[in-house]
Amino acid sequence: DVKRTVFNYMLTLPRFVRLPIFTLQKFSEFFSGHLLRFFVALRHLEERNSKLKAFQFIFLRLYMVAEMCWAFYCGQALMWCLQFFLTVWLNMFQIVASHDFELERETHDYTGLDWGIFQIENALDTYITGCMHIDIFLSAGLSCHRVHHVLPYQKSGFANIASQPIIMETCKEFGVEWEPR
Repeated sequence: DVKRTVFNYMLTLPRFVRLPIFTLQKFSEFFSGHLLRFFVALRHLEERNSKLKAFQFIFLRLYMVAEMCWAFYCGQALMWCLQFFLTVWLNMFQIVASHDFELERETHDYTGLDWGIFQIENALDTYITGCMHIDIFLSAGLSCHRVHHVLPYQKSGFANIASQPIIMETCKEFGVEWEPR
């Protein structure tokens, strides 16, 4: 479960240092760009769009670092840092808020569970405008979050949008209620 690895180390820290340490960790990821992981993955990548993905990664990295440098050059370092802090924590809130796992973990014994049904019942979709194609951008890809949990290796939010009617039909076939939430 990806969200467990994202949050587990943070929960082991004393409360008063969680915010600054996690923010610094995210800043170091921003600054380094996971370059080592990217180039290792690129070597093993056999997708047809690998050159496009490499271009997108390099272009966006250069753009973000240039934006940071420009803000620092213009004397707006504090505003850039505030923007970075708020963006990181808003995105983290969206990720945490789109999962319903705390209460279930305390009361459920996890025996005889169907994995797919559990994902459908415990992940929450995010609705902002009501149009999934717009919400996919505004929600950091969480608008079709239940589909993402059932099909976690789809690499596109638009693939989740395309797959949602099929997942809903399968849920209906097996008597799993798809609540609009």
